Amino acid sequence: MQSEYQIEIPKDENNYTHRVCPKCSYRFGVRSGPFPDNLHCPYCSEASELSDYNTPEQIEYATEEAKNLIFYGVQKDFQSMMKRTALRSKHMTFKSSPIRKKYTFPPQQSQIPTDMICSSCESEYVIFGISAMCPYCGREDVKILDANLAIIENELNSDRELRRTYIDVVTAFQNECQYFAEDAKGVKFQNIDSVVKHFRKSSVDILEGVDEQNLLDMRTVFEKRHAGQHRNGTYDQKYVDALGLDPSLIGQKVSYSKDELVSAVKALVTVINNLRSKHRK
Repeated sequence: MQSEYQIEIPKDENNYTHRVCPKCSYRFGVRSGPFPDNLHCPYCSEASELSDYNTPEQIEYATEEAKNLIFYGVQKDFQSMMKRTALRSKHMTFKSSPIRKKYTFPPQQSQIPTDMICSSCESEYVIFGISAMCPYCGREDVKILDANLAIIENELNSDRELRRTYIDVVTAFQNECQYFAEDAKGVKFQNIDSVVKHFRKSSVDILEGVDEQNLLDMRTVFEKRHAGQHRNGTYDQKYVDALGLDPSLIGQKVSYSKDELVSAVKALVTVINNLRSKHRK
């Protein structure tokens, strides 16, 4: 009997092996090595060893495969032993039957993939949401930010939960502004006013040309995201004060709107264009 078994984790149809961050639990995929000592989460920047990024489905798959291989080995050893015993006996015969290995279903794969090639190290990987950096070299890449916008646009035309897309809009804003920010200590990148104040120090108005209604809708998306993440999905005093709304909303469930999101994304696109045209790295 073997004491060690090497289990190969199945890849998806595009030859990616899926990974999950041990810190933020978001998923991504990597195509091939050589891998660095630490892999970087493209979402939260956590750096951990490759084995720390195995998904729960992969661990379950590997465990079942190992059980199958052990059982298969036991059957083979048992049949070999019975054959030897039968050969030494005048009164015993043994007829072996086919040894069957149980099929193990491959790990569940993630949805909504976006293929990426890092412009710094040229490694190939896939993301399944809003991200900021290459998992191989850990560098931020403006191409990822372009992919973020494409993901949001796809979500607006799909049946995916609107609440999830609200979060993605805020994350895309945060990633883009962090990419172009310099000396950003103390900046709250999920707060529009904090970011506006920071870039004005370098004479960059990220809100230049942003439609008033689009800006209001983007602020609303930010506040609803906050309520959804930190206030159990209900309007609170902070939400009412930030947007100047009727206090009677406090305690009610947050509502989500595709039209509001479309308007907010228009503001986001203008902000991104301002950053890229006036504050290029």
